[in-house]
Amino acid sequence: MALTLSEVIELKNLINEKGGVEIHMHDACGGQYFTLGEPSPETVGIIKSYLEPKGIKARYSPNNDSFTIGGLGRG
Repeated sequence: MALTLSEVIELKNLINEKGGVEIHMHDACGGQYFTLGEPSPETVGIIKSYLEPKGIKARYSPNNDSFTIGGLGRG
């Protein structure tokens, strides 16, 4: 499961315009993961509302400052 580059840009722009929080994508052999500059419940909600219609679920670290993705969408 991975977001396309255009989807990552779209998500980053959405978060930036609605929450003003930096999001960074990290891509390695094991897959993508994302880190947030300053996590908040609002940012988590923005991410959820973007990913869920695509059948993708975010799995967050305990303090919500990073997440991986997975789900029934692309694989």
